[in-house]
Amino acid sequence: MIAKPILDIGIAVSNFETAAVCIEPIEQLGYTYKAENGIPRRHF
Repeated sequence: MIAKPILDIGIAVSNFETAAVCIEPIEQLGYTYKAENGIPRRHF
């Protein structure tokens, strides 16, 4: 079976404002943060 080239990661947090400090380090690993991407209170 051929793997898809994109890895989806789901992270649940109780408070986004507190967890937002994790966005930049994760982006530095090469992942893309797309903010709410059209769906309020869900960040991609």
